[in-house]
Amino acid sequence: MSGPATAVGAWVTVCSVGPAGSPVVVRTVPLPPGACPGPSGCRHAPGPFPCDVHLRVAAEGTGHSRLRELADVLVSRVPLPPGAARLRALALLARHPGCRTVAVPVRAATPVVGVRDRTGAVRWVRPLTAGGAPPSPHLAGSLAHAWLTRYGTPDAAGRASGGHSRRSRASRRAASSGFSVR
Repeated sequence: MSGPATAVGAWVTVCSVGPAGSPVVVRTVPLPPGACPGPSGCRHAPGPFPCDVHLRVAAEGTGHSRLRELADVLVSRVPLPPGAARLRALALLARHPGCRTVAVPVRAATPVVGVRDRTGAVRWVRPLTAGGAPPSPHLAGSLAHAWLTRYGTPDAAGRASGGHSRRSRASRRAASSGFSVR
């Protein structure tokens, strides 16, 4: 189990160590085979926001259904065209009601990331990177989950790209963090 592409699951910690829009620290600890130990603590100086610790699990595979039932973030390993990726994300969220974030790779494009808000509605988050390269589905799903944990709703990010003339502080944070919601 050498990395996120081959590991069944991992504890992921996303920590902000500066003001909104600053880089974040992402720490991934792959789960050992046949076990699900608890997450370890943060190893950095406290930042202005609490860290988000979540369980990220592969959406496909046999023998790991219990981990998928506990997952905060599910990541599909199969690249699909955009429309099929959205359908896959919807199916995964429907099958796993406790999961809040799903990421599905799209061939040669930004992954599809579906997030469930507090009402159960699904929103589509499009993570962006400063360099223009699409983030991996693993990173995109974890960052979207950390955003939802910190700010509570995808709507705060959605207003950043929704064309509203008045922008809240949360909307400005969303835009500076590189998120848009559709």
